Amino acid sequence: MKRRKLLLGLSFALLLQGCSPALLEREYMTERVHVESSYLTDSSVLRADSYTALVEDLLQLVSQGTEHGIIRLFNYAGDVRADLARACLEVKRDRPLGAYAVDYMTHEVSRIVSYDEVHVYITYRRSHEQVKSIVAATGRNAVRQVLQDTLSRFEPSAVLLVSDLEAEASDIQSFLQEVYDALPGNAFGLPECRVSLYPSEGTSERIVEIELTYREKQESLLQKQTQVEQAASGLVSRGRAVFGKELLTRLYQELCRQTVYKADGGDTVYDALIKGEANSEGIAMAMALLCQRAGLPCSVVRGTRNGSPWVWNRVTLGEEVVELDVSADSMAHAEELRYVPAGEMGSAYAYAPAALPDAAS
Repeated sequence: MKRRKLLLGLSFALLLQGCSPALLEREYMTERVHVESSYLTDSSVLRADSYTALVEDLLQLVSQGTEHGIIRLFNYAGDVRADLARACLEVKRDRPLGAYAVDYMTHEVSRIVSYDEVHVYITYRRSHEQVKSIVAATGRNAVRQVLQDTLSRFEPSAVLLVSDLEAEASDIQSFLQEVYDALPGNAFGLPECRVSLYPSEGTSERIVEIELTYREKQESLLQKQTQVEQAASGLVSRGRAVFGKELLTRLYQELCRQTVYKADGGDTVYDALIKGEANSEGIAMAMALLCQRAGLPCSVVRGTRNGSPWVWNRVTLGEEVVELDVSADSMAHAEELRYVPAGEMGSAYAYAPAALPDAAS
């Protein structure tokens, strides 16, 4: 019996000696892999070591449309809870993307051995698709280009991240009028415009939300655009093989045959070229369209005539810049084109502020 017990004891000792180290090593390695994947190599978890980095991490969560994000703070020297509250407020109130997209943010902080783990919960008032559609625009020309693209397609809205431009809502309204005047082929009535700025004040970089309400549905406006382009092409084709003043005279004559001035007429290029009667704005838009399609730089000028709102044209003829009033000529039944050097329309005319544009190409 003692011999059997001794043999069993030796067998058990040998078993432990041969297997135990390998088993312990496997358990240790498995634990280390688990720890690494849980917080050191998890690419979905952000890291920060300063207030600035914390703010940038919050903005990254917002830009990705994240509703629940994790930020781990390593070697953070500041007051974590105070800084976190301040960073969330800064992103929500003072940063363009947060002011535009975020409804509210909440957070929780836990201490885990050597770092603080922050859980951020974000509720949005904009969809992720809306955030992704924001167009970056630096400077006045970039804003004009976005507005031009929007009006060309009769889109109902545009959202821009504007930098290098101290713009207020009234400035955006002015840009819209400028772009509308430069697009006579799309001049079917200046859309009503609602502008919202995020943040509302205090920074030169803002998100500008522009909401446009047109007089008609997009489908109807696109149909009118096609009709107007066809009518303009037909009139311009009759002025081929002539240039300069002769070309301008030919276009003027074709327009006078096509439409007549009426004080209570419509104010769109469609009224002038399709319906055949329009007020001074509609006729000036039609003249600008014909000139532009024929290769003559032409713009519209806004102001007053005898104290009433009025619109006429400015055309570049080589090195000479002239102005003409097709509507006044129509009322006077003038048979010949009359134009004067730019800015010399006479005492009956007054120019609106900033109403002396360079002739648009």
